[in-house]
Amino acid sequence: MIRQWSAAGFLFLIRGKKRKVRWRGKLVKYSTVAARLEAEGAFRQSQKVTIKGKPGVQLIAETEVVLDRPATHKVDGQMMIIPGEAITLRLVIAKVVDPKSGEVLSTWYLLTNVPSEVPAEQIALWYYFRWQIESFFRLLKKGGQQLEYWQQESGLAILNRLLLASMACAIVWNLQRDKSAESVEFQKELVRLSGKRLKRGHPPTAGILLDGLCSLFRMIDYLDEENSDHSKIGKLKKTAKKFMPELIKS
Repeated sequence: MIRQWSAAGFLFLIRGKKRKVRWRGKLVKYSTVAARLEAEGAFRQSQKVTIKGKPGVQLIAETEVVLDRPATHKVDGQMMIIPGEAITLRLVIAKVVDPKSGEVLSTWYLLTNVPSEVPAEQIALWYYFRWQIESFFRLLKKGGQQLEYWQQESGLAILNRLLLASMACAIVWNLQRDKSAESVEFQKELVRLSGKRLKRGHPPTAGILLDGLCSLFRMIDYLDEENSDHSKIGKLKKTAKKFMPELIKS
């Protein structure tokens, strides 16, 4: 695929996986390249980022690699080895580390044919934006949204629900950025409503907060439909205790 993109004149940016590349005349793994560059002091601080709900510092290093291994394609149900021309690419290695402990939170091996006039920091930022988009999709599939199980059939109905779901995601992201005492307390309540448990010392993830927010919206909607008759809540609790005495507290 990479050779096809290159032959067609496309500019591309992809994340490398477990394949090997030719670097300084040898066929090596990406991790080997990263370790060598780190020993040479090639990594430089790029920017502060947030990943998996935790603050981090992004470190960048860049080098040139060659893809010269044959490609594999399935032909008539069988995997075939297909040789191709060698392609020289930029390998941008982006590491995100914990600013306090120095723990590596994530490492990206980014391959691109974008001209060298575009700095490596910009390339890493582009992929970080893509990661944010992927995180948004994952949030829509979970967090009480369950996008893949929506039953709306018309384009307008899907758009309306997508807008509502996106608004809920935006609320959660704003809460995560808000460090006020009121926001922290509200997040604790959303975690309780989500029914999830957090690891000690870890901030709530966007998915957990969204789960709790959806539960809160459903609860508010129920109370509105019942004309704020809070006495009915007490009756429901008594009924639930009758059928589930071991689960409902007195």
